[in-house]
Amino acid sequence: MERNGGSIIIPEDALSPSSLVKYVYDAYINVPNAKSYKQIPDVGIKVDDGFLVGSARGEWGGELMFIDSGGKSSMVLKDNIHGIHHTSEGILVVAGLGHLGSMRGTAYKISRDDTGNWSVVRWKALPGAPRSSASTKDGSIYIKCRGCNILLMPDGTIKMANLKEME
Repeated sequence: MERNGGSIIIPEDALSPSSLVKYVYDAYINVPNAKSYKQIPDVGIKVDDGFLVGSARGEWGGELMFIDSGGKSSMVLKDNIHGIHHTSEGILVVAGLGHLGSMRGTAYKISRDDTGNWSVVRWKALPGAPRSSASTKDGSIYIKCRGCNILLMPDGTIKMANLKEME
């Protein structure tokens, strides 16, 4: 589905904001002696036998979770998650934090082995903390960072986003 007739698309495997309430999981705020609470994810996609969902709570942390078809959840990555995307290179996760003196962003490659275990590899450092991300028609990922907007190309090249192209 195209947004505004431009280059940004909404993939069929992406979970809509209204459907994310079905994938609530137990989360912990990154403070000593924290108790779990129910987290509604911010982003998510459908994968084989379940869903990858993620949340970003700023300085309080975030996570990427796998929720299987039976509803059991397991943590894949501890970071503030701003986007999860199927690409020609596999599953990419956009994560990071901009808070006080910290301004970091990372694109991770996520994969699953034959036994069902998830692995996470840091793929690219982003030029700033991500705020949001979206898939584009050409297979790249548009990432809105603090200070700049970029396109992460399928081959790993990062270039400045031309906003006229995105309209």
